[in-house]
Amino acid sequence: MRLRLEGVIIVTTPGPAANSEGGAKMAKQMTFVVRGTKDGWLVQKQGKKTPESKHRKKDAAVKKGRTLAKRANGILKVKAKTGKIQAKRNYGA
Repeated sequence: MRLRLEGVIIVTTPGPAANSEGGAKMAKQMTFVVRGTKDGWLVQKQGKKTPESKHRKKDAAVKKGRTLAKRANGILKVKAKTGKIQAKRNYGA
């Protein structure tokens, strides 16, 4: 974009936080997954191997996952022991 003000040319370019349409880029939301194992339930960041927490009961794992997702303005996925997604909640701003 070029603006001409009394003989001065100002050239503006989109900053690093803009996309090709000129709007702001969306930050990728952090996703937390609650999944069952043979020993109990895990809360993990999606794509990470190390769990954020381990629980004996599913409801405790879901509660912890919800807390982490809300704190990160992220997403919580709850999976059954079979691996099927039972619920997905977005706590983004």
